[in-house]
Amino acid sequence: NRGLSQAAKLYILYRASHTKIREAKKLMMDVQELVSSYLGQEDWRVNENSNSGYSYASLLNHVSGSVIANYALANMYPPEIAEAHTSGDFHLHDLSCGIVGYCGKGTITGCGNTGGIGGKPSKTGGIAGQADDCQIADCYNTGDLVLPWGAGDNNGGIAGLTYNATLITRCYNTGTVTVEGSQAGGICGQLNAGATISSCYNAGKVGAKWNSGGIAGQSTDAEIIACHNDGLIESQTSGWAGAGGICGFHKGTITACYHIGQVTGDSAIGAIVGEHNSGNISYCYWNGDLEGIPAGGGGSQTGNAKFGAAW
Repeated sequence: NRGLSQAAKLYILYRASHTKIREAKKLMMDVQELVSSYLGQEDWRVNENSNSGYSYASLLNHVSGSVIANYALANMYPPEIAEAHTSGDFHLHDLSCGIVGYCGKGTITGCGNTGGIGGKPSKTGGIAGQADDCQIADCYNTGDLVLPWGAGDNNGGIAGLTYNATLITRCYNTGTVTVEGSQAGGICGQLNAGATISSCYNAGKVGAKWNSGGIAGQSTDAEIIACHNDGLIESQTSGWAGAGGICGFHKGTITACYHIGQVTGDSAIGAIVGEHNSGNISYCYWNGDLEGIPAGGGGSQTGNAKFGAAW
């Protein structure tokens, strides 16, 4: 009996390994079909992302995204979920983005991403592309999000774009987050009304054309609490930058945060925020270098903090 059970186990493993080999070969053969269906606009996924037009650049993103999506279905989701998506029972949006493309009223806990994300997507995160009324806790990203000119906005080490009562807590990023668009953050690209980031840190390089921050690229009527940044923050363009050690563009609340990295840019750069629109910044500390405008020294300050521009 012991010998038969061992033989059965080996046979099962053999079948599983050959299934993966067949799937890999099928994936390579399907690339030509992917290209043809895009050029003929036969695949409905050509129009899945309203921010991506019909172009050669979008074709490259479509093919690479499809490969990543197939990998995610085969290796990251339970078989019953993958089958339900494939058969059309429901749709997993933006499967090519990080761990989860879109999280609505859910919880993501204890997940990590170590792979790089490229192409020309928008709303991209190492853990979630978009998060609406979600909780993301105890997660990390060490992969690089390096997106070239033509990529969309709102990209972050943990989440790209957040809405409503989303909470990102006890998360960190050490990967590079650079995009030739707007809103890049070590933790979140764009933090919208009602969302909160707490007890998170970034140690990766962050850069965007406009609005780049160690924690958030842009924060609008949202909160950033007890976070810190050690990474390099740099503007990817000359002129108005909106680059900050904690937040690029700020209109909300920042409390008990510190920055000890470097911020570079031509104008509107700051140790805590680059462009301060309105709101409150309190109990924050900085001790890093500012290149592009006089640093004015470092230190701690309550009630307000060093920022590059205000209006």
